[in-house]
Amino acid sequence: MRFDLMICDLDGTLLDTATSITVCLNRELQKAQLPQITVDETKAFLGNGSKVLVEKTLALVGAGDWPEEAKAQFLSDYDADYLSHPIAYTKPYEGISELLAEAKRAGLEVAVFSNKPDAIAKRVIQHFFGDLQVRGQRPDTPKKPDPTGLNALIEEAGVPRERVLYVGDTEVDAQTGENAGVETWLVTYGFRSAEELKDVRAQQRFARVADWAAALRKAERE
Repeated sequence: MRFDLMICDLDGTLLDTATSITVCLNRELQKAQLPQITVDETKAFLGNGSKVLVEKTLALVGAGDWPEEAKAQFLSDYDADYLSHPIAYTKPYEGISELLAEAKRAGLEVAVFSNKPDAIAKRVIQHFFGDLQVRGQRPDTPKKPDPTGLNALIEEAGVPRERVLYVGDTEVDAQTGENAGVETWLVTYGFRSAEELKDVRAQQRFARVADWAAALRKAERE
């Protein structure tokens, strides 16, 4: 079935941001005289927004019993740090730029929906891919897997729901797409492995960007 709108998750789907996020987290942990964390540990905490990321990070390094005010300040400092350094150590996955360009040439509208704070999501997408419709985490909208933000993008595009494709890399993305009632594909090269996603429902899943691109071409012909 041909799609008119493809909405993509950002972290772990379009961009490898794990090292960038880890560097910023470790900078704040160092200031707080707390242990550093690894990129793999960061990956396991991604998908539910920066508040959950910080909560899980603090628990891991032994600061899970901090007062809520201290946690909130750490979160604020981390968000400010990351907003100042969202590009360093970040890169598109191999083949993503070509996939997006090909999709647009085929007449497919492309948008991005992320649990990353809205200002940061827009900044990194603009830097790497230029002008795309982007919706990140906003104070007035519940985070994924709540479908409110995804539904807003669909409504703004004016596209029938059966012509919408959502692509992500985590169980949170799978649930978001299901909650919105749209075709959902998962990639397994991002922040969750094929093993971690084996019991997660999705219409298709891909280990490589090239496989995702091939599936889009097939859908275009059908």
